[in-house]
Amino acid sequence: MIMKIIKRTLFTILITVVILFFFVAITPSGLKLTALVLTKTMPGTLQIEKITGTMVGKMQVKNLTYQNQNLSINLKSFRLNWTPHRLLTGRLYIDELYAHDLRIQLPSQQKTDATSKPETLNRLSFFKLPFNITVKNADLSQLYIQQDDKSQHINNIKLSIHTTKNQANIDNLYIRITPYHFILNGNLQLKTPYNTNITGELTDYITGYYPIKSSLAIKGDLNKQMVLLFKITSPFTTDINATVKQALSQGPIDIHGHWKDLLLPVGDYGNIASQSGSLNVTGTLKKYSLNLNTDVYGTNIPSGNWMIKGTGSLTQLDLSTLRLDTLQGTINGRVALQWDPYIQWNTNLSLNNIDPGAQWPDWPANINCQIISAGNLNKTKPSASIAINNIHGSLQNKKMSGNVNIRWQKNDLDIPKLDLMIGDNFFNAQGSLTNIWNIQWQINAPDLTEILPSASGSIFSQGTISGKETTPKIASNTEIKNLLFNDYHIASLQLNSDLNLATSGIFSGTLVARNIYRHNYGLSRLHLLLTGTPAHHQLTGNISMKGARLNIKVNGQHKKNYWSEKVNQLSLQSKQYKQWHLKSPFTVMATLSSIKINPFCWIADVSNLCGQFNWNSRFDWQLQLQGDQIPSTFINNLLAHQLTLDTLFKLNINLQGSPSGKPIGAINLYASQGSISNKTKNATAFNFTSIRLDAQAAQKGLTTTFSVKNKLQTLLELSVELPDYDTNIPLPYQNINGKLSASLSPLNFLPLFIPALSDTNGTFKSNLNISGPILTPTLSGTSTLSNLSATITPLNITLNKTNLSLKSDNNDTLVFQGQANADNGVLNIDGTLALDQEDQPLTLNVIGNNFPIIKSNEYKINITPHVKITHNKSKINISGTVNIPSAQITPEDFTSTVSLPSSTVLIDYNHDSPFQENFGIYTDITLTLGDAVAFGYDGLLAQLTGALNVNSAPNELTTANGTLSVKEGYYQAYSTQLTIEEGKLTYTGGPIDNPGLSIRATKTINQSQNATAATSANIRSSTSSTEAPTSHSTMTPKKVGVSVTGTLKNPMISLISEPSGMKDSDILSYLILGSSTQNNSQKESKLLLETAKNMGIKNDYLYNDIASTFGLSDFGVENNMIMDPEDSSLQQNPEFVVGKYLTPRLYLNYGVGLVVPVNIVRLRYTVSKRVSIQTETSALGNGADVYYSFQTN
Repeated sequence: MIMKIIKRTLFTILITVVILFFFVAITPSGLKLTALVLTKTMPGTLQIEKITGTMVGKMQVKNLTYQNQNLSINLKSFRLNWTPHRLLTGRLYIDELYAHDLRIQLPSQQKTDATSKPETLNRLSFFKLPFNITVKNADLSQLYIQQDDKSQHINNIKLSIHTTKNQANIDNLYIRITPYHFILNGNLQLKTPYNTNITGELTDYITGYYPIKSSLAIKGDLNKQMVLLFKITSPFTTDINATVKQALSQGPIDIHGHWKDLLLPVGDYGNIASQSGSLNVTGTLKKYSLNLNTDVYGTNIPSGNWMIKGTGSLTQLDLSTLRLDTLQGTINGRVALQWDPYIQWNTNLSLNNIDPGAQWPDWPANINCQIISAGNLNKTKPSASIAINNIHGSLQNKKMSGNVNIRWQKNDLDIPKLDLMIGDNFFNAQGSLTNIWNIQWQINAPDLTEILPSASGSIFSQGTISGKETTPKIASNTEIKNLLFNDYHIASLQLNSDLNLATSGIFSGTLVARNIYRHNYGLSRLHLLLTGTPAHHQLTGNISMKGARLNIKVNGQHKKNYWSEKVNQLSLQSKQYKQWHLKSPFTVMATLSSIKINPFCWIADVSNLCGQFNWNSRFDWQLQLQGDQIPSTFINNLLAHQLTLDTLFKLNINLQGSPSGKPIGAINLYASQGSISNKTKNATAFNFTSIRLDAQAAQKGLTTTFSVKNKLQTLLELSVELPDYDTNIPLPYQNINGKLSASLSPLNFLPLFIPALSDTNGTFKSNLNISGPILTPTLSGTSTLSNLSATITPLNITLNKTNLSLKSDNNDTLVFQGQANADNGVLNIDGTLALDQEDQPLTLNVIGNNFPIIKSNEYKINITPHVKITHNKSKINISGTVNIPSAQITPEDFTSTVSLPSSTVLIDYNHDSPFQENFGIYTDITLTLGDAVAFGYDGLLAQLTGALNVNSAPNELTTANGTLSVKEGYYQAYSTQLTIEEGKLTYTGGPIDNPGLSIRATKTINQSQNATAATSANIRSSTSSTEAPTSHSTMTPKKVGVSVTGTLKNPMISLISEPSGMKDSDILSYLILGSSTQNNSQKESKLLLETAKNMGIKNDYLYNDIASTFGLSDFGVENNMIMDPEDSSLQQNPEFVVGKYLTPRLYLNYGVGLVVPVNIVRLRYTVSKRVSIQTETSALGNGADVYYSFQTN
């Protein structure tokens, strides 16, 4: 009977357990019950906001937090999908494991160090799982690990792995820690002989550079010998081969590395580069030797060759040999470092003939000295010393000499010697600051340009500090005159002090300064006077600035380490800022560990600003500040575009420190009814009834709201929350929740903020929500710009019915669409912005029809674009087609266009770097011209047609393929009109500024008129000469013209006629004068000479033929030298020259300079075969020379 009862009871219990198991395992309620039990029973505090699913199968958790004395964990979302029945086959199979935004706060390092035992690495302890594991897809995004003031952010970890009885196979391990991307796969044997075969790839995506791509391979037996191969393949090459024996017991290591064209970024400081180098490390981790040989250079690093030899261990490094050949000199010596149990160093370096000017041209020098430094960062007794002995050489080409010796130990400072002489500038200091102070100094720098290339002026200062640490005596005299340093300027400053902090000591000083400015802000005058004793002293003075004067009067007391200063007067006299004064005196009290500003009030009519402040050395502080009716004139100088804000502010600030170092409290700013206007621009003012800013910072979270209202509605409202705000986590990786709502209409105030616009109207509405990490947020909502009308003043384009919308449906992509209308043209825009990626790639499509892009007097251009614009990382790509259906281009001149000479060489110091990414715009545009594109300039009027494919990239020449042609046109000059029969610019993939030319322009000759002229010419010729007829025949051409071939930079100009065979001089005469050269007067022939020169026709026969008309001896271009009268230097100056022998011995020459525009008249008389005398007259001066010529073989 008893056995039956027991059996029934056991059976009942078993059934109950099975039912309970299935209830917990397969029902959502069971999962929730399990979670509830865990929150009640686990040590520490566990909270789960929401949990869904079942224990077996799919499970989701939202906002899990766990905290105990040493650990804090916050998990925003978690998802698990696994297959439990696979356990029956001995395998744990996880289909999906997903976690997002995991934040782990580790215990303090001090607690960890105190409780942990040193780890031993002499053996590998693998544990054997009771079943095999398969993880098909594990994904952890946004992991934050915090310990003390150190934080680590991991963007993403993805894992796919499966294990067998004795081996772990990593199918894929992906880790992204900005800017690094790491991929690993391979296998590891879990028992002897621990065979390992792992390969990986590491890519370093550094902003502004090409990615660094590298590969890693680890092969071998952890118990015997491992081989590590590391290679960087792009954009430079590096090979590192390492052999580690008996890795599990820290056996011998043998590392050999070498590199070529190495270039590494160093944060915001630029690059470190090396053309080649090698590194060898041998020994064990406890005792190894290293040998490094490499060249080094970089953005701000002088080039040089490094040679380092030394030994080291896990706790120290002794570089017995260090030699650096750089800056045209050498640095050699020894450096010893130790980092455990605390940092220590000992260095001894010699500098020989170091010239910083080799790297930084503003700092030419020759530095020679010996530098000895030692110290430690022991928490109980830190110390440091530096001695720079036997300084000699030069700086800024001024003789330099001196010695420096400074020692510091905890709270004591000792300066046995500090002497430095640079030119006429002298610096000297010596003494000590211990419990008894005794320091003397003297600075005499009459010319700062001898020391600092960016400074000028003079500084004189001398003084002493003596006496006990608690009651020192300070006597000093400092004078500064005409100081300029970077953006700072001090016209004059004089400081005299005689301060004795003993109770009855003298306590006096004066400070007088004029014109202290940085940019346009500063003080015009400063005058402060200190009198009395420490026990009873008074500070009076005034500070003058633009349009304002501040008067100060303070009475104070000092007892031991306690200061009490009563501010009796603090008054501001200004028409712009009102007349401000204290409602009543207030007190400022200070000790070595605290500062307290008692409540004060500053008032002006109905305006007031009141507050108080407390601070102590524990970084506890409180700030309270309240203001009412504060005029906006105080901040108008900070506004852009000449904006003026006219309103009154109400201010409330209540902040205090916290143990985490994060300020907590609130800031409230309220502006009553007012306006924003621009006094220099006739634009509609922006009127409002209120502007409000509220910010609230708590121990956890930061919330800010901002709103602008008018009489009718809320124009703009913005709220931003950082729910997990932490000053130790970089802002881009913080989470954000935000909302923007706006309703602005009409938009007639836009020209205030966008000066290029005028006559604006339209409506802007927005309702956007943002959440997630700031770097990759999720956006939802819409923003619309409707019925915008505006004139873009510089382009003279009037937009109408222009619309733009931005939309995101609670995803990671922002979609925008828009349409702009102007005249009869339309422009459509659509695109996307991916917010879930750190570089936030942009895609933009621009499609339009006959849209005007400029309508000025000189340029009227319409375009029909079909263009795609993408932005990814540091590149902007523009591709597509742009058709110009109509354009009228009639520039008045090109004087605003600056062209460099063809011989100019552009040097890009980063272009040859394989690592520097070409940041900027890349284009691949096909440009086509329609049937109504006209160009007119300086007598040329042409209708253009054709197509070009234009390609450009940063630091590269813009190239083109295609042809531009003149469909119809003419050119008018010298009262002659030429018809352009053919005009082609041919581009064959070369630079866009040097196309091939094929141009033919002709003029038709009136036959009857020229026949009459020819007959008259022949009659004149026959009556005035008995010579045989010349080639100036009576043949009249049908057409004459100009042909231009070659390239734009090297054009070949020739003269043509129909029928052919006519002399160039006659063709030119027909072109310009309408008749042959037979009919020309001297004045007309001179015009032909000028025309030939201006056209750049390279034809000596033409010049000689025209010159013979004048009977000239010389005509053409010659290279001659001229002397600059300012520095007597010689300069080559090509000249256009006309010359004639007046007699067989007397020669007259007239030249016009082509580079230096000077007219020169030369007269040369030949005395004999070898001797001649020449005189010159020009604007540069007059002179005479005697020449003796001879000839050698």
